[in-house]
Amino acid sequence: MKKGGALIKAPKQSKLTFAEAAKYPKNLMHLQMDLEDIFTKIAQTSSQHTIILFDSGVMDGAAYNDGNIWQAILDETGWSTIQLRDRRYEAVIHLVTAADGAEEVYSSEKYTAEKAREIDKRLIDAWVGHPSFDLVKNRKKGFNNKIDYCLKKVLSIIGMP
Repeated sequence: MKKGGALIKAPKQSKLTFAEAAKYPKNLMHLQMDLEDIFTKIAQTSSQHTIILFDSGVMDGAAYNDGNIWQAILDETGWSTIQLRDRRYEAVIHLVTAADGAEEVYSSEKYTAEKAREIDKRLIDAWVGHPSFDLVKNRKKGFNNKIDYCLKKVLSIIGMP
């Protein structure tokens, strides 16, 4: 993330105490929830019908953090999985990484295909249980079909044909 021209990087987890390691993702979650809440308030005050789409949710933190750190964040904040997963979002549509089923188009400077599949599995595990969870796997029909499916799913959720 850039701030005033400077790059803000996540601290190296291996050099942090347990308490310090839990502080960074907890603060990111607070930031994400604040932004989500602001967008929701803007939508609620608009005279137009509004759909808000997020490309990630706070439960993603469960996939990117050690289980002990995740539990410490929940314990410290008083948040619960039910609150964060099931009550914050009306629906969850997870698009499976291209590294799983569409390897020929997968590319990343950050993660190998194997690491991307590992993270994707943890993301799915974090969201499974949401009352309106939909998993969009890679089929040989291409990315545009995944997007078309998501559009149809969103329209269905809001009651439009």
